[in-house]
Amino acid sequence: MKKLKITDKIETDRLIIEIPNINDAKELYSLIDDDVVEFMYWSKSKDYKELENHINNTIISCNDWKSWDCIIRLKEDNRIIWKVWIIKYEEDINSIELWYWIWKEFWWKWYIPECVEKFKDFWFNDLLVNRIVIIATKENLKSRRVAEKCWFKLDWIIRWNAIVKWKIVDKAIYTFLKKDFK
Repeated sequence: MKKLKITDKIETDRLIIEIPNINDAKELYSLIDDDVVEFMYWSKSKDYKELENHINNTIISCNDWKSWDCIIRLKEDNRIIWKVWIIKYEEDINSIELWYWIWKEFWWKWYIPECVEKFKDFWFNDLLVNRIVIIATKENLKSRRVAEKCWFKLDWIIRWNAIVKWKIVDKAIYTFLKKDFK
């Protein structure tokens, strides 16, 4: 499998998807709010040094292909609208688990489906991935809608499989296979 380089960028008509660098720390730090703190472990203390450490660890992990943690920028003004990342790569079957997050002000503008569609093309054609997995809590209808809009198939619901806001919740597992990509 071809590995990404830290300098690689993936572009769509409206977006740039890239691995963050230390120069992004100030902008990312300014974006941390209660919603982010709830889901992003490294932002819990809203500590700038911790954010810098996270970016440095991200760069190392991306180089080792342990994960691929990217920021999404708008081409029009270079603003960060947040993140998309691979949290698990299963080398034996060339499967990737994809997660995404976007600021509320950018909801309903189709940015995440645009990223997912670009990733499908890139991963299936350039990186020879066989399967992409998206997992969302059953109640997270916005994330589930992204998967459905991008033609992922709902494979199953796993009951009581995650804790969100101190509550046990179900997870919805979606997959898209290379053989279904046209």
